[in-house]
Amino acid sequence: MAELLVRVLCDEHREDSEVVYAVTETGDNEDSIFRTAARIHRTHRVPVAVSDATTATGYPGFIKWAGKLRSHYRVSEIICIRPPAGGALNTNTEFLEFVLVAREEGWRAVTIVASPFHQPRSFINAVTAAIRIYPDLCIYGAVGVAQNWLEDVRYSQGIHMGARARLVHAEMDRIRRYTTQGDLLPASEILDYLNARDARVHSS
Repeated sequence: MAELLVRVLCDEHREDSEVVYAVTETGDNEDSIFRTAARIHRTHRVPVAVSDATTATGYPGFIKWAGKLRSHYRVSEIICIRPPAGGALNTNTEFLEFVLVAREEGWRAVTIVASPFHQPRSFINAVTAAIRIYPDLCIYGAVGVAQNWLEDVRYSQGIHMGARARLVHAEMDRIRRYTTQGDLLPASEILDYLNARDARVHSS
C-alpha cells in the first residue's frame, strides 16, 4: 500500500491523455481540483470533464462548476458526464459511470484529478472500474493543489465536517473497508495495472 500511495500521489498527466476528469468534491474542496485541471487544460489543450452531480447530493452541480471553470479558471472546453444511474453519487458509482462513458466515447487515456486526501481512493476506484469494465483504458492521475490542512471542511456528500488532515485517515479507513467488501480491488492488482501501464508507455 505504501508503494501504491506514493506512485498515485506522484503520478502525472501524460501527452496521450484525451480528457481531464475533475472528480466531484464539495464546494469547500473544489478549488483544489479546479486549479490543477485548469493548468492541464491550458498547457495541454485537453477538455475538462465534470459529472452532472446535483445539489441534492451535497455538490454544487455541473452548471455551477462549468460556470466557475469558465469564468475563474479560463477553461474553454468542458464535457458533461451524466450522473450515475439511480442518482446515488459516491466515488464508486461516479467512476463506474465515468468509465462507461469513456468506453462509449472511445477514449483510450484519461487523467483524473481529486483533492490530495481523496486522490488515492479516487485513483483506486477509477482503476477498479476500468479493470472490470474497460481494461484497455489508460488512467493517469494529477493530484489537486493542497489547501489548508487544518481547516474544517464539508466532505462526503456534504454531510460530514472535519479538518482536511483528518480526512486522510478517514480515506484510508474507507480504502481498507471497501477493499474488504470487494468494491475496490486490492493494492497488488492496482500496482499490476500501473506496472503494465508504465511498461506500455515506456516501450512506445
